Amino acid sequence: MTIAIQSAHSNILSFDVEEWFQVGNFRNYTHPEEWESLESRVEVGVDFILQSLADHGIRATFFLVGWVAERHKDMVGRIFSEGHDIGVHGYRHESITTQAPKSFEDDLRRAIGVVSDITGQPVKGYRAPSYTLTPRTLWAVDILRKHGIEYDSSVYPIKGHPNYGFPGAPSEPFQFDNGLYEFPMSTFRIAGRVVPFGSGAYFRLLPFWLTHWVGQSLNHRRRFFTINIHPWELDPAQTVLKGIHWSHRFRHYVNLGTNRQKFLELISCFRFTGFTAAIEDGCFPQARIEDGKIRLSYVY
Repeated sequence: MTIAIQSAHSNILSFDVEEWFQVGNFRNYTHPEEWESLESRVEVGVDFILQSLADHGIRATFFLVGWVAERHKDMVGRIFSEGHDIGVHGYRHESITTQAPKSFEDDLRRAIGVVSDITGQPVKGYRAPSYTLTPRTLWAVDILRKHGIEYDSSVYPIKGHPNYGFPGAPSEPFQFDNGLYEFPMSTFRIAGRVVPFGSGAYFRLLPFWLTHWVGQSLNHRRRFFTINIHPWELDPAQTVLKGIHWSHRFRHYVNLGTNRQKFLELISCFRFTGFTAAIEDGCFPQARIEDGKIRLSYVY
């Protein structure tokens, strides 16, 4: 079913460029020492994404795992040459919550170095693996800014998820008092609960009519949404890992066969841009960190 374009607002479209075997659900099954021996398929999804975006005249943001960028330099060059924003997604796709400040900074520095060497440009964007900017890792905000990061999209203002979530965090984009712009992953409210909406697993799991309805509702209230998809989620022929728990199998592989069509519906129904253009076009409330919380100072 094709739904007519009904949005005049520019939402934010982004991609976390990682291999299928680097995902959080597979952390206990595929170890970094084994990565080189596993089939690389990242370019399958990226090629589909780039062609689809070109067909629709969309500029988006790509957050690259440094380990992947190091091994696919031509792919990175193509993303950059086609006018998309490029940020980093860590070097080894490690959650901030598993790292001390020094190891996080070392990993960040390494990822930035790899990507900036390929593009010849400074890296300005970051997203934490598994959205792990949480009340326990707010120390990362100053480290990001120290290394030239201008925008981040690592806060997920939800509760109840075992690995991430920042209950009570602002749901709208804002700017920390150190200058870092934060674009929380999008959510919606239903029956008084804050429900995740703007990331790949939920996009795959939810029926498209619901994604369309939520996005349309946000835009009608003059709010844009931030959505994120992984290239492996657009690769239906990828390797099926054996011996994994049924819940991990379900979360990774469900609806892969129909996700390309859903993605094409998404970019046909809504207007999208990247983070850089959103910053240039918007005004943002200011925020400060206080007692493990993010407090808005004032709102435009």
